[in-house]
Amino acid sequence: MDGEPAELIDEALRAYGTDGVEGMLPYVHPEFTMTTTAEIAAEPDTYEGHDGLRRYFGSFLEVMDDVRIEPTEAEPRGERVLMEFDLVATGKATGIEVRQQGHAIWELDDGRLRRVTFFRTAGEARAAFEQAG
Repeated sequence: MDGEPAELIDEALRAYGTDGVEGMLPYVHPEFTMTTTAEIAAEPDTYEGHDGLRRYFGSFLEVMDDVRIEPTEAEPRGERVLMEFDLVATGKATGIEVRQQGHAIWELDDGRLRRVTFFRTAGEARAAFEQAG
């Protein structure tokens, strides 16, 4: 898992795609934190640690199949990565694929994913990324 931050995130997301959340966990810091807000999520919440990540993806899998996060752009800066991505999933009941564009700053600690902060727009994400240096 040594490598550039953007590559590590790609590896983690590929591991999720292949082996589900359990495949992703080796890339995730035990003190992982992710907060979703009402502006970007139907059920805003804070997810902490490995169990929190399991709960986050589990909530999707109750109503969706084939949940994927597909990075479209990534800009690393030190241990942080500004990323645009598509969240893609297929409704269990409808079979309809849905796609939502997302914007986030991923932070690494000790070579693992430590924090994900989501933003409503690319501009908000860029401003926060630039502000933090």
